[in-house]
Amino acid sequence: MLKKASWRLKIYKKWKQKTPTSIEKLALQLNPILKKFSVLLKTSLNFKVYEDLKFPKILSLENSIEIPYTAWSTGTKKVIFTIMPLFELNTERTIILIDEPERSLQADIQTEMIDQ
Repeated sequence: MLKKASWRLKIYKKWKQKTPTSIEKLALQLNPILKKFSVLLKTSLNFKVYEDLKFPKILSLENSIEIPYTAWSTGTKKVIFTIMPLFELNTERTIILIDEPERSLQADIQTEMIDQ
């Protein structure tokens, strides 16, 4: 019985490595942009209270400490909340209009958003 459970765990771990979660897929898209803000999207989720469900979590690139939503910069919020709704859509060969992208976003970050 223990041998069978160990085998199943091994298969699960292989599958898990090949099958990223939605938050891991989102991180692949967002992290190249978020690095310009010295932050990364947190991919391991730890829901303790209802508030944990409201916003994605970001970590400081410098020391991996979680940054509370209230401390996010305006630019970080704008990038995350602009890209998140588009994440699951097929935006290839699509025109997407972003109202006033120059507000709170440097030109290189605007370009990066378009490339992603």
